[in-house]
Amino acid sequence: MRLRLLDPAALPELRQHFVRSGFTIADDDERLVVRRPGTPDALQERRAIELHLQVWLTMQPDARVEIERTS
Repeated sequence: MRLRLLDPAALPELRQHFVRSGFTIADDDERLVVRRPGTPDALQERRAIELHLQVWLTMQPDARVEIERTS
């Protein structure tokens, strides 16, 4: 899943949030490509990413994220 913050200054914080929880992160221009190793399928991976993103957004109420789902 690719995530793009409307305020790129917050990317390092979002990256750390996912890394601390065991996700893998790759940079793609101004987006983060987030993967969850060990999930049984794409649906479970997407749900895990969305859940952790929602936690971060709860702590960062002014942040705006665009989501691009990958296969």
